[in-house]
Amino acid sequence: MKIMSFAWTTEALLASAKTETRRDWKNGYAHKFHRGDLVAAYNRNPKFRGEQVATILLIEDPVRESLLDPLPAGAWEAEGIPWLLAHGIRRNKSLPTTEEEFRAWCREAQPWIVRFKLVEKVKATDEKEEKHGHQLRLF
Repeated sequence: MKIMSFAWTTEALLASAKTETRRDWKNGYAHKFHRGDLVAAYNRNPKFRGEQVATILLIEDPVRESLLDPLPAGAWEAEGIPWLLAHGIRRNKSLPTTEEEFRAWCREAQPWIVRFKLVEKVKATDEKEEKHGHQLRLF
């Protein structure tokens, strides 16, 4: 199964407040993901002890942001950023705090948009809970 790390947006993903992610991928890598793919969602890169926290289902093939001008309505909300800010979660200082900042970043970066739905949350094993407190901890 392919994987994606959600890092500082993991809580929004698990709250079903995040249904899109934007990625700075090379074209060849982006074309490996397709509508209908099940993808393991991680709380950070597994190379750095990240753990799977959920499984997501891609609801369409990834699309390059530059092909979507203007940015679709609801993109800001679908990224889960308003939810994170409303809950006082800001793990990344470069996180846009306004929709205007977000739109400016999208225009400049022209990332790939991946749209998905949350299929299931992955439960922590008892051993992981004893060792780390809770699997969904980010840091």
